[in-house]
Amino acid sequence: MTGVRLSCTALSALAVLGVAGVAHADTTPQAVPFSQAWSDPGLITTNDDWSGVPGIVGYRGDNLTATTGVDPQTVLAEGSGTPVNVIANALVTSSTGGVLEVPDTIAMQGSGTADAPHLVITLNTTSIGGVRVRYNVRDLDASADNAIQAVALQYRVGGTGDYLNVPAAFVADATDADSATKTTAIDVVLPAGVDGQALVELRILTTNAAGNDELVGIDDIQITTTTLTAEGDATPSTVARGASTALEVTVNPGAFPDSTGLTVTCDLTAIGGAADQTLVDDGTGGDLFAGDHIFSFTAAVPVGTALGAASIPCTAEDAEARSDATTIELTIIDPPTDPTGIGTATPSNLAAGDETLLSVIVTPGTNPASTGVGVVCDTTPLGGGAGVTLFDDGAHEDGAAGDLTFAARVTSGATTSAGTKFVTCTVSDGQARASDAPIALTVVAVCGDGRVEGTEGCDDDDLDNGDGCNAVCVVESGWDCAGTAPSVCTDIDECATEADDCVALAACNDTDGGFTCACPTGYAGDGEASGTGCTDIDECAAETDDCVALAACNDTDGDYTCVCPAGYAGDGEAGGTGCTDIDECAAETDDCVAGATCNDTDGDYTCACPAGYAGDGEAGGTGCADIDECAAETDDCVAGAACNDLDGGFACACPAGFAGDGRASGTGCADIDECAAETDDCVALAACADVDGGFTCTCPAGYTGDGEASGSGCIDVDECAASLDDCVTGATCDDTDGGFTCACPAGYAGDGRTGGTGCADIDECATGADDCDANATCTDTDGSYTCACNTGFSGSGTTCAPVCGDELIVAGEACDDGNDDPLDGCDETCAVEDGWSCTGTPSDCVGICGDGLVRDAEECDDAGTDDGDGCDAGCVVEPGFNCDSSEPSECSPSALCGDGAVDGGEDCDDGNEDAEDGCDPTCEVEPGYACDDGEPSDCERDGDGDGVGNSADNCPVDPNPAQTDSDDDGVGDVCDAELVDQGCCSTGGGGDPTGALGLALATLVATARRRRRLRA
Repeated sequence: MTGVRLSCTALSALAVLGVAGVAHADTTPQAVPFSQAWSDPGLITTNDDWSGVPGIVGYRGDNLTATTGVDPQTVLAEGSGTPVNVIANALVTSSTGGVLEVPDTIAMQGSGTADAPHLVITLNTTSIGGVRVRYNVRDLDASADNAIQAVALQYRVGGTGDYLNVPAAFVADATDADSATKTTAIDVVLPAGVDGQALVELRILTTNAAGNDELVGIDDIQITTTTLTAEGDATPSTVARGASTALEVTVNPGAFPDSTGLTVTCDLTAIGGAADQTLVDDGTGGDLFAGDHIFSFTAAVPVGTALGAASIPCTAEDAEARSDATTIELTIIDPPTDPTGIGTATPSNLAAGDETLLSVIVTPGTNPASTGVGVVCDTTPLGGGAGVTLFDDGAHEDGAAGDLTFAARVTSGATTSAGTKFVTCTVSDGQARASDAPIALTVVAVCGDGRVEGTEGCDDDDLDNGDGCNAVCVVESGWDCAGTAPSVCTDIDECATEADDCVALAACNDTDGGFTCACPTGYAGDGEASGTGCTDIDECAAETDDCVALAACNDTDGDYTCVCPAGYAGDGEAGGTGCTDIDECAAETDDCVAGATCNDTDGDYTCACPAGYAGDGEAGGTGCADIDECAAETDDCVAGAACNDLDGGFACACPAGFAGDGRASGTGCADIDECAAETDDCVALAACADVDGGFTCTCPAGYTGDGEASGSGCIDVDECAASLDDCVTGATCDDTDGGFTCACPAGYAGDGRTGGTGCADIDECATGADDCDANATCTDTDGSYTCACNTGFSGSGTTCAPVCGDELIVAGEACDDGNDDPLDGCDETCAVEDGWSCTGTPSDCVGICGDGLVRDAEECDDAGTDDGDGCDAGCVVEPGFNCDSSEPSECSPSALCGDGAVDGGEDCDDGNEDAEDGCDPTCEVEPGYACDDGEPSDCERDGDGDGVGNSADNCPVDPNPAQTDSDDDGVGDVCDAELVDQGCCSTGGGGDPTGALGLALATLVATARRRRRLRA
């Protein structure tokens, strides 16, 4: 006979039968105010898992009551030892007892198992008083059931002991028959004992009612405080002098009655403000949202405010004379400063290619103090790199490491030009602050190196004098040096370049590095401006002139002239033309003014003025003076024209905006149309209108201004900013050039204007613009829409899946028998299982007799419906036959117990039908015995119930069905003392084979035999 072997693991498992799975729940005490609605189906997605619902856990309440119809107010014992319970995604038609998640709420109903299902809400009421609890108790059962479904509210403090009732919240019967519309609103204030507690538990509980329990929803849970409370805060709370901070006080209004007229005042004297500063909750002055009970004020901290901690006391009050005080704590600090540095170079004067030490002494920034200070210099003015690092490590001539003196040596480039150079060093810190520390250096020139630099006038690559560039690189007088690498010097031709010192009359003669000057005939001297120059010789005084007697001798520079008297002409010289009378008029040498008429006379002439002039006509006399016709009013200018006197006449000028000669005898003055002539000053948008003597410019609608290019022009009016638009409420106004547009918010259509189509709600459902599932109903809402799964489906509405177990057969379901249990014909996916036939709604599933599958109430199924073959037409085992558990069933005539042959499913057959000999009258092995496979069976005592007779058992006192003997010493492992220390074996000594363990093993072995017999 084959024994049943149990491993060490199996033996250990016997001690922990019935261990429950781990429940997932969040029992962290929740702060007040607290609320929980159940509209989000994602809160609970797995049975008995509350981890998505902070602070709330449901319990099934098994055995908290002993009978039905118990008043829940009498159930005060703790229920946390009962199973954590919630059925996810259940239907309101569900008859399952316990706590259920149904659409839009959490529900409870009692049952034979769920004696007192309940919810526990864990709270922290520290600093809170007057705890107000509100929720709705909803009748969810629309059936004809009419149980007395009572609901109680209870509480306890500290997490231990019995619960206490809140009588005012008791609902004697939360449901009605044939209706699911009854809602009972609970609104109570808890006793003062729950105030200011770190752990408070609220329990909402129902019990197993007499008759069919009805499903009750617990919805819209809100836990607040009736007292007014305030809590202050500041952003930022650490503020620099001269900066600002946003002060906020969050107010939880009082209740019973509700707070009205809330105000908040703060004493800002600690930061130089008002002693009674009002904070606002109107969406202005730094307050974000009006009416959210967060009162705000942006406070400026004066520069002279004391450093350190500053407390701002605030008080919140309501019109019902309730108040609460809070304090806003600030830390006042000095404003941050940047790190700075003073830079030097040693030496500060250097030639190209020389080396210098750059140093920067750093003063760290403050508030906060600088960390990670570094210095980087831009040495490109010296021909170096743009990012040269200076060091403070004591190894770069910087002094001691860490003394904030940074240094590094740099070399001026060999081609660096002479002059003042500025190296900019940047001091930075780890707080992202920085400043510049400039270092000034001078690159000096070297005379004789062939390069002209700095103050050098030349450099001819030597230090010789007399070659144009002397020994100190100065250009010598009389030379011109060109080029810079090296200079080339050439003699200057002072005469050609007019750089000589000869006076104007003298002739210049160039010499090597200089010049000479020679005076012309008639002059005496050396000809140099710095010498005697050239002095005129006076021929008249020396009487060496050639003038006739009538002529006068006049000395001139370098010569003389002979001048005839007035009225005579000639050179006055005896050897020349002498002096003859002059016709001044013909020779035009008269003194008549322009326009006057000259009349020659003997040795003279006369002048006569033309018409319009008066005088003697002579330039040296009264000349010819113009007669002013305008002043004399002898002009003929038209009215409005300006008279302008002219030499010998007058002119008339029309005023601006008019054209013509302005004279009555001429064209007069006519108006000019600037608009038609396009000479107006109107901008492109403006309209031009002509007026007498001018024009006007007018801006079009939607613009303001004078319309003139030289004036304000035409400026677009922002109707949105000026509230001149006619956008309907909710529409967005957008300014455009000369107008505006209105845009409706999402979910609305129209032009958004009061005078237009306004903003009309878009019916997304009617237009097909919704994203509802095909098995959902779309409901239009103002500006949007909602999706709700149809009956028989569940989900978000945008996705809907059939609900298996709701007794409705919808798309995708082949059956629905009102549950989601497998192996009853309609499985958990609502598919018909093999061997079953399901009909009707809800589905009624029965096994199919004759298909070879044993299902439902069938005792057998041999793939036929014939009688007389052991399995009849109703799939019942016929008398005198045994049918095995195979599919299809195999049936054979029943075995004869007592004939000594083990067959037909017999465990044993010892050749008789006696009892208490090991093989009982039904040929089953009796407890405490073991029978071999012989025919007839030989049975003997089996003290340890391991299926091995005592005579063949190598460990007869402890089960060892496989007779395992690891060390081959003839003693089974479970009795081998050498193996006891391994933790799996018994010592065997004194073992009681009839004890609890032995009985359990015997039972397991017997059960295994029966199962084997049934399978045989």
